[in-house]
This record gives sequence, structure tokens and C-alpha cells, in this order.
Amino acid sequence: MTLPQNFRGRRVAVVGLGIEGIDLVRYLAAEGAAVTVSDARPAEALGERLAAIADVEARAMLGEQGEDALLDAEFVFASQGVPPQIPALRSARRAGIPVSSMSALFMERCPAPVAGITGSSGKSTTTALAAAMLDAAGLPHVIGGNIGIGLLELLPRIDAGTRVIVELSHTQLESVESSPELACVTNVTPNHLDRYSWTDYIGLKRRIFAFQRPGDTVILNQDDEVCAAFATEAAGRVEHTSMASEPPADGVFLGGGTGGAAGGGVVRRARGDDRAVLARAEIGLR
Repeated sequence: MTLPQNFRGRRVAVVGLGIEGIDLVRYLAAEGAAVTVSDARPAEALGERLAAIADVEARAMLGEQGEDALLDAEFVFASQGVPPQIPALRSARRAGIPVSSMSALFMERCPAPVAGITGSSGKSTTTALAAAMLDAAGLPHVIGGNIGIGLLELLPRIDAGTRVIVELSHTQLESVESSPELACVTNVTPNHLDRYSWTDYIGLKRRIFAFQRPGDTVILNQDDEVCAAFATEAAGRVEHTSMASEPPADGVFLGGGTGGAAGGGVVRRARGDDRAVLARAEIGLR
């Protein structure tokens, strides 16, 4: 799906007034779209969220809505967590109305390469650590996504030299049709099986690198069975991480000895050359 370069004058519906919905409403309204926000909750349950868009020109449709609620829109954006099977979204798709998301719009419009991080656990910690390292290095960067920061509000701060770090949940990945240039999967373990089959859940995590090109890179946790299997499916370069063994190719691993390049700490392997990065005693994690 290719979205317009500008939504000025277009009728756009935003479904779900959470962090993503607020981000979408403010961004699209600022671009000149005629925005309608739809949420199944009543106004009294959305006090702070409605206050966050009080200065924006947008029409609100709140409470129970029928399956034709979105049919007047030219484009629909659904917040993560809004089930794609709800009647109004199904009707919009049947009518040929494009249904997209904050993450998909951001990926299309971001002017810098994106580093995307996902996983069943550890993705927020990994995202925060990556941002902390860039901060310590004094490199310009932004952080957002599932970590609790809307992505579209970051766009004015991004140029070609900005490092962009995005945490992506399985529901955010469900709606994207492109992959970050640098993708990382921390692990894939059984989660959300009340809503997805195990095969479908794995497939959602796979989407973080499924659309990559040969020049892109995916970082995979070699100690996780599903992640390790992903290595044969990647179109771009594969790098590995491991706390239990040495990687089969490039990557970072935890050496088990007391000295030498591959012992006693974090080791970076690049093109067959091992370089000690951090001694085990210097690792600040507990």
C-alpha cells in the first residue's frame, strides 16, 4: 500500500485514541486532513486522551458504532491493539478503503535509516540500552514506538544523519509493509496465543525483516530456537548474538574464559576477526 505524500483535504479516520491514535490525530490534522477519531469507549473514559487533542480540529465518534462507521473515510489508520477483525475495519477493507497504521506511515516518511527492535521479551530494555549508548556517544538520535512514544511526532526532529531506534510490537508489525534497514529480534516465545496461533505469532515477528533488501541487516539471538531458524530466511546480512556459544558468522557473544579476545567478556566477531569489547566484570547488568 502506497500512502499519499500529503493528506491535505483528505477524509481520514483514526481508530483507537491511545498513544498511537493521539499521535496520528495531531500529525494528520497538522497536515490538513479532515480527521475523525473513532473509539468504542465513551467520552468519560477518555478524559486525558481527549484533552491531548483538544487543540486539534477533529471530529469524535465515541461509544458503540456500527459496521458502516468508517465508510465515509478515504483512509483509515488503526492503532495497535485494535483488533483488525472488528466489523467497522472489515467493512472498510471490503469497501476498498486503505487501512494503515502509525508505524507504516512513519516507515514510509522517515528520512533516515531505521533500527527496529522486536521480541517477546527484552525489546524495551534493548531499545533503551541502544538509546543510552547513542546518548553516551553524543550521536543525534530519536527513540519511539512501542516503548511509549508516538513516532510521527518525531519526524520534524529527524534528518538523514539521525539515528532512529524504534521498538515494534507484534501488533505494530502486523500492519507494516516494509522492514527497518537494521532489524533485531531478541527472542520469540509463546505469547498472545489467546489471539494468534503459534505459527501466526512467529509470522508477525518475522515481518521485522521479511521486507528487507540485500543491503540490510538483521540481528538474531542465536540462543533462541525460533530466532536461530530465522537466519536462513533473511534477504540481507545476518548477525548473531549469544550468551552460550560462539556465532557461526559475524556477531557478538559472551566469551567464557578469563583472558584473550574470546574469553571473559563481550566479544565482537567481524569477518572472522574477534575483538574484546567489554570485560565480564564491566558488564553493568545484574
